[in-house]
Amino acid sequence: MSKLGWIVGPITMLCFAAVTLTSALLLSNCHRSTDSDLHTHDSYLDVVRSVLGNRSAWFCSIIVGINFIKLGIVYTITSAISIGCVNNWE
Repeated sequence: MSKLGWIVGPITMLCFAAVTLTSALLLSNCHRSTDSDLHTHDSYLDVVRSVLGNRSAWFCSIIVGINFIKLGIVYTITSAISIGCVNNWE
């Protein structure tokens, strides 16, 4: 059963890498696209503001901020658990 992690783990990492690559390509296409003012978008929120309006950009900025805080907490907990497991390794 422990070998299953060595098989599924790299496959899962490749799937997440594909999703990350796809989202990066989509964001770069949004950055290069222009609107009626003939300028490129400087940030993700500029794209949201251009496509969906100011209210959606405000909502998106709140969601992105909460997501960054959540990721910091999750990474801290995960690294603490990993360090604890390495410390108890025999």
